[in-house]
Amino acid sequence: MRNNELKRKVNKINLTCPMVNAILDAFGMELDDLDSRRRQINDDMFFDTCSEDMLKFYEAEAGITPYQSDIDDRRYSLIAKWRASGHTSVETMQNIADSWKYGKTEIDFQDGKIVVTFTDKGIPNDLEGLKAALEDAKPAHLPIEYVYTYNTWNDVLTLTWDQAKTSTWDELQTR
Repeated sequence: MRNNELKRKVNKINLTCPMVNAILDAFGMELDDLDSRRRQINDDMFFDTCSEDMLKFYEAEAGITPYQSDIDDRRYSLIAKWRASGHTSVETMQNIADSWKYGKTEIDFQDGKIVVTFTDKGIPNDLEGLKAALEDAKPAHLPIEYVYTYNTWNDVLTLTWDQAKTSTWDELQTR
């Protein structure tokens, strides 16, 4: 692509020479390759855009063993680990939980334990990764309690049969 830019900047008489064209094509390919590498280096500087190879490096540096194969879930796990460095507070735990793409949470400290309430209905994606990240960040002596939210029969009774029959029970629980 860059060779076209280069050719626009060269005198038209010189473009009739095969050697000049070959040199411009070679320069263009090298410049395209450099642009691609520059973009990848820039992307690799951030957890949310890094390549899988760089993500493996970051995970190794952070001491994370990936629990999941989805690259986005691995990135959220890494972001959570990074946010958890330092002291632990309810705010820190909330920042870790907020790193996950799905599964809005509220974290509180009640009766000597950390209570993680999922405010969305159902179970979030990569729950095991979230649990592991919270377990790594919390003080060892504090237990964690998880509270999930599902639809009740009263919630489902508001639906008409036509609305309900297109869904499975699992879908109705989290709708």
